[in-house]
Amino acid sequence: MQNIDKIAYVVVGLIVIGLCALAFMAGEGGATAEVNELLKDIEGVAASQEVKPQRADDLRAELEAQLPSAEGAGFAEWSFYRKPTRVELKEEVIRIAATHKSPRICRVESMRDNDLKRSIVKVGGLTGDSEHIKNGMIYLEGMAEGGDWEVMGEQVAVPGEEHEFVLDNLTLGTQYKFRIRSTAESATSVALSPSAKELTSEESDLVLVPLDEYLRCSSAQAADFGNAGFRPGNANLVWLYWDYSKGRIQRKQQTVYEANPDKGQNWKTDGKTVFDTKLRLEGIKKKKQPDGKQGLLVTLRDPDNFRASKRELWAGAKAPPMESTPWENPAGCADEEEDMGDGMDEGTGDMGAGDGAGDSEPTDDDDDDLFGGDG
Repeated sequence: MQNIDKIAYVVVGLIVIGLCALAFMAGEGGATAEVNELLKDIEGVAASQEVKPQRADDLRAELEAQLPSAEGAGFAEWSFYRKPTRVELKEEVIRIAATHKSPRICRVESMRDNDLKRSIVKVGGLTGDSEHIKNGMIYLEGMAEGGDWEVMGEQVAVPGEEHEFVLDNLTLGTQYKFRIRSTAESATSVALSPSAKELTSEESDLVLVPLDEYLRCSSAQAADFGNAGFRPGNANLVWLYWDYSKGRIQRKQQTVYEANPDKGQNWKTDGKTVFDTKLRLEGIKKKKQPDGKQGLLVTLRDPDNFRASKRELWAGAKAPPMESTPWENPAGCADEEEDMGDGMDEGTGDMGAGDGAGDSEPTDDDDDDLFGGDG
């Protein structure tokens, strides 16, 4: 590189010498031949000094070699009387755009956990097959019927993979719907648009988290003050519960009577306890039901916890469902159809439907039932 100026001086000098030779040899027969030889020499020198293409790394090393690299080293001598040369190194860059695809909610299933002895919910979701992203996260959002959306779980997102959330703190007897939200940032120089940084899946249908037990009054009769004297009222109570040891719904029945004041009885001391709880029948009253019809309201209390223990049951009210139907995304999820089929069979095979699931009376081998009161 530093010989470029010298080349120019040599070339100019040779041209001048050639022109002078032409002037002195005008008219001589060998002038033309000598000039041609001179031109060939000039072209040869120029060709030998031609700057050839170099790799960027080699050119950079050659340039840096001319700079001082150690203490006391000076600049090359030519740098003081040569015009500085500017070299621009350019590098080809390929700009790759990131893609952040929407997640999908695959299934929601409520089941009973034998270790926790309560109902839990499993939610499966599939992240989009995104590319060139970083800091990806997925959030499970749930909403109780009539409530607001709230975050119920979060995981680091793996593009194109299924994630499962297990919820064991939901309110029993409540229906929930779910969705999955995904967030990510671009891992390239091309940023994601604001609308592509956060994507949300479709919503699931409502799925019930079933109760593990339920006390109801199947029928009742109010007290009668007739000619024969006071006849106490009575209530036929039914306790439905999930037996974790047997994996099915069990049913207990008991008829309780009001205390008879004509015999000096008091419900707090003489009333019969309901199953193996401390509740006793306080009274049965005729009242207007929420639908406007006349009905019988049965009141149960624990005498030792009078205010907090109050339970009111409408006679003839239906029991809520004690089973839950799984929800599966109609669009499906990869390789999940077979697993879901097995889960659905297991979830419904033993439980039946509604009250009918436990309508059979306990058999002789039911001595270890959870609720073994007298009834």
